[in-house]
Amino acid sequence: MLNILASFLCICLFLSNATAKSVPMNTTDLMEAIKEQEGWSETGPIQIYRGIELTNFINGGAELYFSYNFKELCVQEYQDNEKTHITVEIYEMDRSENAYGVYSFDTDGDHPDIGNEATYAYGLLKFWKDRFFIRIFSSSEEETARETIFRFGRVLADKIHNTGMKPWIVSKIPITEGSRYFHTHTCLNNFYYLSDENILNLGNEIEAVMYEYELGTQVLRIIVIQYPDIQRAQDTYSDFIKSYFFDQPIENANLLAGSEYIQEVEDEKHTGIKVINNFVIIVFEADDEASVKEILNLQASQLKD
Repeated sequence: MLNILASFLCICLFLSNATAKSVPMNTTDLMEAIKEQEGWSETGPIQIYRGIELTNFINGGAELYFSYNFKELCVQEYQDNEKTHITVEIYEMDRSENAYGVYSFDTDGDHPDIGNEATYAYGLLKFWKDRFFIRIFSSSEEETARETIFRFGRVLADKIHNTGMKPWIVSKIPITEGSRYFHTHTCLNNFYYLSDENILNLGNEIEAVMYEYELGTQVLRIIVIQYPDIQRAQDTYSDFIKSYFFDQPIENANLLAGSEYIQEVEDEKHTGIKVINNFVIIVFEADDEASVKEILNLQASQLKD
């Protein structure tokens, strides 16, 4: 009888723990970890922004977060006895891939070991883990402020139990450092202006990544896009050629899926595009046609692996 009772209690304890772990963590849960830091106090009430409310906090910059399916933001400012101020912003996205996407938008700076990946520059720490993207910053760039920012970052990272994952498409490029993951035309134009029109047929359902590749003295820019189906990739291949090279004579044969098209553009640079199944690859800023072909083939082989 005692053995049966003990087994029953163990099962109840297991189910209780499992239920506790299954409760989703939110931004205010995470901010509690900072409140526990000795020597620091809040300077005002916590601020919460959900969905479209983000435009009340970020004037003109909220669209970036919306393009990565933003859910919620929690903001709190802290100060110590020396009146040093540190602000913590915790953004929750719908999934870890989009938290990575926001982080990948700007990764210039030092890269401390915090969260999955982190960037620090000019008093600002940014990192991502699971579905959270976090910014911690101070107006002071003194060493003590920097150390506290890093400490706050590690406390928050430790509080996030799940690691999350990068987007699958990022694993299919030859160089991941400095790559940018995105979905929408607006987002792409923020870091690489292509056109006023959405000539790549981008949208929230699209998986895309852009990266730079050094080839000799050249720095080429490559976009890889995964579409929901082959037909949409083929249509984009044709649409891009007709729109981007509008001042060049285009033969119908060049618009057929399975082909690749390379053309010299302004400043004696070359651009090329290739479609493979439901993927489109585009190479920009190459010195010659041979360089475009080399990178198109390299990236195509990565997608086949």
